[in-house]
Amino acid sequence: MSSRKSGIFVAAAVITLELIGGIQSYLNQLILPILAKELGAQHLYGAILGVSSTAATTGLPIGATLLGRLRLSKLLLGATFFLVLGSLTSALAPNVGVFIVGSALRGLAGSILAMTSIGAVALGLSGRARQLTLAFASASWVIASVVGPTYAAWVTHLMSWRWAMVLYLPFLVVARLAVAVNIVSEDGTGKGTISYKALILIVLGVTATVLPVTGMAKVILLCGGVALLGRVVVLLLPAQTFSRRSPRRAALAGMFFLTGSYFAANELVGLTAHDIYGAHAESLGYILTGGGLAWAILGVVCGYRLHEVR
Repeated sequence: MSSRKSGIFVAAAVITLELIGGIQSYLNQLILPILAKELGAQHLYGAILGVSSTAATTGLPIGATLLGRLRLSKLLLGATFFLVLGSLTSALAPNVGVFIVGSALRGLAGSILAMTSIGAVALGLSGRARQLTLAFASASWVIASVVGPTYAAWVTHLMSWRWAMVLYLPFLVVARLAVAVNIVSEDGTGKGTISYKALILIVLGVTATVLPVTGMAKVILLCGGVALLGRVVVLLLPAQTFSRRSPRRAALAGMFFLTGSYFAANELVGLTAHDIYGAHAESLGYILTGGGLAWAILGVVCGYRLHEVR
């Protein structure tokens, strides 16, 4: 196959994977309150979200390290296998403990796959093709904001949340195989590095904030977890991000707090609508579509305006 055709396959697969990633995000939001009620785990929202977030955050530095040590295609296929395994484990879970184990596998493998997608774009595309692929991948979130909640709501309503977790997997596997077959990569250089200190602090910090305890112990663990995560932020962001007085550092600090606040509040939308206002799968689909579509469209508009300014 010619390099041009290979590039087209890689570009199409990366855009498709970004679309599927968006669908997964909305799927997780919609089914969480429904599965928690079925499994009797509504008091464990923090633990479910915390384990998933910890695994996903942990996977990012691990994925970056493995990119420098393994052939990209092998890493991609291996992480895909564990993502599918995690999805099947959660979908078949008889209790919340097994579901959390599946969530951890999905979070870890998913963030590693995110790094491989970046590597696929870097190695498989160049110039204008790379720019267009990244642009279309970002714009695919507009489609995902409609397709994701719709898919999750209707499959959950007509079948169950368990089926919603697995019906899309064949499309994900095909797209990953398309990237793996068409990408041209060399063996890893073995130069990948990882901040083990930051990694350990992330795990300890998030774990402390989500442990299902009550009373003063909860307050102490919460404060300790926040302090540990604050230390991670200082370690990972550029030096003096929160202290140096410069427009660029101020913008970076502002984006950190704005993004963190948005995603923290976003996690509560589905839970609040379901547990407090009694929204079912269909209503949750509409609610998540409204917010997600507005977020995605505004992101595209802001990106276009930024390009004009530059």
